[in-house]
Amino acid sequence: MRWKLIILSSLIVSFVSASAWFVLANFIFHAPLFLNSNWLYLQIFVLILVITAVSTYIYRHTATRRKTQAFLTSILTIFFVFALLFGFNFIANSAF
Repeated sequence: MRWKLIILSSLIVSFVSASAWFVLANFIFHAPLFLNSNWLYLQIFVLILVITAVSTYIYRHTATRRKTQAFLTSILTIFFVFALLFGFNFIANSAF
């Protein structure tokens, strides 16, 4: 397996998507990150879109065990995104 590719792509994509959600929710719309249910559907849609894109990238750039590596990338990206979002939310609530 190509562990460096899987972990690095999951980290990069999760950091970019979590940062974008944090900026949109807190600085542009002045809303709490998880409490506003109107934006929750958009966040879930973006998360699914991002995970599909990174999994497709991993699937196309690996030769063996493609499905396993794409699935592992999806799970890692979900974990990293939610960890970053909870971390950003905790930092934002404690700082302000």
